Amino acid sequence: MCDEWVIGAINQLPAYFQVSRDRYALALEGLAMGVHNTHRRVKLSLFILRQGLKLRLSPEAAGRLQHLLDQLLEMAPAEAILDQLTGSGKSRWSGWWIAAGVGTLLVLALLLL
Repeated sequence: MCDEWVIGAINQLPAYFQVSRDRYALALEGLAMGVHNTHRRVKLSLFILRQGLKLRLSPEAAGRLQHLLDQLLEMAPAEAILDQLTGSGKSRWSGWWIAAGVGTLLVLALLLL
């Protein structure tokens, strides 16, 4: 996805861009709070905060985002908590992707032999 590419590019920046990464994380925090306070969209707020936590942040900024994420998880409905635990955008979890990954690895192993 585009957000994964952007986060990867930001994380590749040298260490002296740490302040910029922290500012970006705080902007994401403000966006998540605005979405939650204005529209009461808990799942979207959780998604925004999870994206912010994928950044290489200072301990203070990461702690701040994690604290906010924990607070939102306390208010979140059960389906949003399930999404947080599984890391998916769906409220039902299934293990089909594990089977597909194992099958792909087996095929690659057979091809290499």
